[in-house]
Amino acid sequence: MGRAAALLPGFLAVTRQTRLPLRTLEIGASAGLLSRWDHYRYEGAALSWGDPASPVRLVDAFAGPVPLDGEAAVTERRACDRMPLDPRRHEDRLRLMSSLWADRPDRLAHLRGALEVAARVQMVVEESSAGPWLERTVHEPAEGLATVAFHSVVLQYLDDGERNQVRTAIAAAGERATVDAPFAWLRFEPQDWQRTRSHEVRLTVWPGGRDRKLAEAAAHGPPVAWIEA
Repeated sequence: MGRAAALLPGFLAVTRQTRLPLRTLEIGASAGLLSRWDHYRYEGAALSWGDPASPVRLVDAFAGPVPLDGEAAVTERRACDRMPLDPRRHEDRLRLMSSLWADRPDRLAHLRGALEVAARVQMVVEESSAGPWLERTVHEPAEGLATVAFHSVVLQYLDDGERNQVRTAIAAAGERATVDAPFAWLRFEPQDWQRTRSHEVRLTVWPGGRDRKLAEAAAHGPPVAWIEA
C-alpha cells in the first residue's frame, strides 16, 4: 500500500486544480487495492491526510513537506488487469499475502487493512490488457468529473506495442478534455528502468497538457520526497 502515499499528492493536485470530483481509472491494478487510496490514512513529517480510523495507516510516509491540503471525492473508480484478483475470494487474498516478504510485518498489516477496506468499498477490476481497456474507457469525456488515468510500476512490464497504445489513448483523451471534463495522467514509475531503485511521480493535466514531476520515492513508496519541477 506504500505506493498510495506516492500517488496521493497527485490526486490532491488534480482536485485543487479542477475543483471537481474524481473518476479514477487504474491499469495493471491487480486486486484494485491502490484504487481505494482515498480510504487510507497517511502520516509523516508532521502531516496527515485521510480517515484517522482507517485500518490502513501509513506512517513515516513523507520525507518532508508535501502539499496535502484539500479533500478528494471519488465518484467513480474503475480498473483493469490481465489477471485480476478478487479481494473477496479467500484464494486471492492468500495469493496477495504470499507475495509479501516474511520480514515485513508492517506490509502484512497494511494488506490486511486494505482487504478490510475492499470488503466495504466495492469495485470490479476488469480482465483486460491496459491498451485496449484505456482506449475504450477514455473514449468519451465525463462531464462534471476530473478523469484520472493512473498506474504504479506498470509500463516496464508492457511490450513496446502496448506501451505505445497506452500513451496514444492518453494523448487522445487529453486532446478531448475540456474545462468541464478535464483529464489527468498520474503515474509512479522508475525514472530509469535499468535502475529501478529511483522512482518518480509525474502528473499531466489537460486542457493544457502541462507535465510536472511531483516527487521521488523508493520502489514501494515511503518516504515520499516532494520536489515538484
